[in-house]
Amino acid sequence: MTDPSNPKPPAIEVVLNLVVPTIQLQMTLASSRYSPEALKDDNYALGYIFGYHDAILQGLKVDDQLRIIGTLAISYEAIFSDQTVASQLLRKSLDSQHDVTFRNGVLKGGGEAISAVRNLQVPMGLFTWLTR
Repeated sequence: MTDPSNPKPPAIEVVLNLVVPTIQLQMTLASSRYSPEALKDDNYALGYIFGYHDAILQGLKVDDQLRIIGTLAISYEAIFSDQTVASQLLRKSLDSQHDVTFRNGVLKGGGEAISAVRNLQVPMGLFTWLTR
């Protein structure tokens, strides 16, 4: 899928190979104390997931809003394995941009994404939040 003349992989490829497994792992580890249905009522967790994506997309210098939304939609569907749930959670995330709790999650998720890439630190903030 990567163009040999352009060694930089497309943003969707990076998100599907980097972000999706990271979020899925944290949610799987937390699954004994948390159910995915609870996410719709958890603005912090939604903010974390959104912020993690946002930081990676910013790092890739993706600034086209349609491309960002399209990438998020594909990634959320991969994470949640259900188009309806993914769509609902993405819509709630987009509508929650001004919520303080959501913003705190965005900051944590974004910060962990940056640390994961720069310092090779394993992000566990979503897991920690979900199992509190």
